[in-house]
Formats: sequence, C-alpha cells, structure tokens
Amino acid sequence: MKFVKSQLELIDFYIINTKYKFVDPIENNIDVRKMFSEYEMDIDFMPKIRENNQYFVYIKISINEIDNPLPGYSLFVEGVCIFSFNDDEVIDEKIKAEYIWSSGISIAINNLRNYISTQTSYFPFGKFNLPAVDLTSLINEKKILMESNKPT
Repeated sequence: MKFVKSQLELIDFYIINTKYKFVDPIENNIDVRKMFSEYEMDIDFMPKIRENNQYFVYIKISINEIDNPLPGYSLFVEGVCIFSFNDDEVIDEKIKAEYIWSSGISIAINNLRNYISTQTSYFPFGKFNLPAVDLTSLINEKKILMESNKPT
C-alpha cells in the first residue's frame, strides 16, 4: 500500500521527568513475565495548544508505583510530544483536535513505550514491554473525566 504522510507532524519528543526504583525480590526463582504482568499501571495525558501552531501532548505512565510495589521495577516516566500541522494546507480546528486526540496521543504513548523498553533493558530483570493500550477506551475515559471537571 502507498504510504500517505499525515497532516500531523511530530516536531520532537522529550522526557521531562523520570523515576526508577529496583524492588529486590525475596525469592530467587522469579517468573519475570508473570511478575511484570501483575504490575499496576496508570496512563494520563493532556493535549494543549501552544503558540506558533504547536500542539503539545503531555503524557505520563506509572508502573508498579504504589505504596507496596511488587518485586522488580517501580517506574514513573513523563514526557511531552510537540506537534504541528503542515502549513501548506488549511485544516479546520476540529480536524486538528481529532488528529491530536487520536494520532498524537498514540504517538506519545509509543514514544514512552520505546523509552521504557530501552531504559529497562539495562535493569536487573531485563526489558519491560508496556502492554498494548486500548486507546479508544483511554481517550473516552479522559474525555468523560475532563467533562466532569468543567466549571458549570
């Protein structure tokens, strides 16, 4: 199939905050995959429009970052993706918002996924792969939360 370039352009991605803690397991024979699959995970994000036709998606992921973490890794990573739109075309603001809320958030999650995978490859239990995310459910939940927090 022919590659069609998106009107949404990724300008850059930055890690703006990160935290890592190794939680030493008590037992020696650990099933690492099983341990990783039991981690509590949370994703939050916020798209924001900035000056100069730039759109930011702030995103954070916490993995096993709870009061009593399971053995292995406790991680927190926060990043920001900066996007713009092709200036050669006139794009309606509603269409831009749709791009940010679908493609932009997906790109931001994947950038953090790659960062987490690369960083943890140096850690004692090896690489942690962030599981696939139900993006539709995540976006719908965020929109409901934002609506409920709007002043009336």
